[in-house]
Amino acid sequence: MTPEVFNEVWFTPARKWWNLKLLAYEDVGVLTVREKSLEFFGRNTTLTIEGIQRVVYGRHGRDFINDWVIIDYFDGAKLNTACFADASQIGWGGVVGGTRRILDAVSKIG
Repeated sequence: MTPEVFNEVWFTPARKWWNLKLLAYEDVGVLTVREKSLEFFGRNTTLTIEGIQRVVYGRHGRDFINDWVIIDYFDGAKLNTACFADASQIGWGGVVGGTRRILDAVSKIG
């Protein structure tokens, strides 16, 4: 599988519903989906995800417009969650199918 690269992606490390933060994401960066893993390189976060347990596509936090790719994965013995959405086009890229393309790429991880 050729890696798929998404250049403008929002990231948050957990499912957060409503909180005092204005933004639904915590970082913006590049998401690379490989054959058995994915890597996120943001302004403040570097993350490699393997051991994916579940992938869900749906609403996240205070973002009532965009759907998100919500990934539960094991990091050692601990279950973690990472949420991603297309941040291109000033945040509207997800509405026109960008986040769905992230979901399709992540769904191919074996």
